[in-house]
Amino acid sequence: MSFHSEHVQTDDPEVVSAFTAFLGVELDEMGDGFVRLVLDTSERHTRLEGGVHEGVVLTMMDSALGMAIRLARGLEVSAEAPHATIEMNASLIRAVQPGERLIVEGRVSEVGGLLATGEAEARRASDDEVVAVSRLTFIVPNRGG
Repeated sequence: MSFHSEHVQTDDPEVVSAFTAFLGVELDEMGDGFVRLVLDTSERHTRLEGGVHEGVVLTMMDSALGMAIRLARGLEVSAEAPHATIEMNASLIRAVQPGERLIVEGRVSEVGGLLATGEAEARRASDDEVVAVSRLTFIVPNRGG
């Protein structure tokens, strides 16, 4: 479960989902068991009351860990037997305002048996303050089944 740290293209369909790309999320870096995503937030990411919609932050955390698991399992294996989120526990700590850069890192804790687990953390780039943390569990089906 090891791969080299590198910067990658956001439009790589093998790694980045269409939905993640639709939000404007960019894949910044991937390393041994982790993925870092970034998003320059804008008015299109806000809720009616102002501030970046919490769903954007949660989606980025889910996507970051999902991508990290995909890379850890291997692209071919993941394509044949896709994993899926079955549980997400998140704490939203601080607000994000439109115009702020959001950084999310997902870190794999374990991939084994039928489950994969990990954590994700979201921070504002401007002050490096944590805005949300989460723990996620994914189901990892057997290859070909």
